[in-house]
Amino acid sequence: MAYTILETEYVEINGVPLATPAWTINDLSPLWDAATLRGDDRVVPFSDGAYPLRRFRDEMRVQIPITIYGQKKWDDTDYANVRIGLMTNVDHIRTNLLTPATTSDGTWNLILHLPDGTTRSAACFVIPPIQIEGLGPSAVRGVLDIVIPQGFLA
Repeated sequence: MAYTILETEYVEINGVPLATPAWTINDLSPLWDAATLRGDDRVVPFSDGAYPLRRFRDEMRVQIPITIYGQKKWDDTDYANVRIGLMTNVDHIRTNLLTPATTSDGTWNLILHLPDGTTRSAACFVIPPIQIEGLGPSAVRGVLDIVIPQGFLA
């Protein structure tokens, strides 16, 4: 399946670039962060301070806003009817990102493409729903709820 990519910095999940004429990600900055650390220091009774214990990276959960349009298909061809185009584009996102992966760990591959041509990647889940709300007859906005089990993009 051919995709027309409109940006130099974009995210791709399960082989679907999220910077096409059919949809775009409004803010990639949540993917630049890392997960919180879990763990606590041990408090020793009747002693000053605490005994430090190792911390562990938790999973990273980010919410990425997406806008889906109905005028064009992901390969930059025009739709004759924008409502049908919008539903087709929403269905494409739902089918390729919100359907559980069939891999052994159930994850999709996420690749963050950076403007200098380098990439960062990680396994991920996309948790439905995308909370669609209308912006007019030919566009909707939603939120992709992405979980990165390893806690960072490498």
